[in-house]
Amino acid sequence: MSRAVRTARGAFGALVATLLAATSHALAGGAVTPIAVIATALFALPLCVLLAGRVGSLWRLSLAVIVAQFVYHW
Repeated sequence: MSRAVRTARGAFGALVATLLAATSHALAGGAVTPIAVIATALFALPLCVLLAGRVGSLWRLSLAVIVAQFVYHW
């Protein structure tokens, strides 16, 4: 897999993980601020690029969401 494809898959994974973290946070009654969403996405991006594989994986997405949740609440 090329570096560009892996980076694109990782960026998409970071976006999904961040949106899931922000959505669950909002559903629980928490405030969702743009700066928190951007910061979470930036911290999740390198991890998601590392986790990007040839095929999507539930455990990889789950790990990314857990890390995004941690960063979002940190």
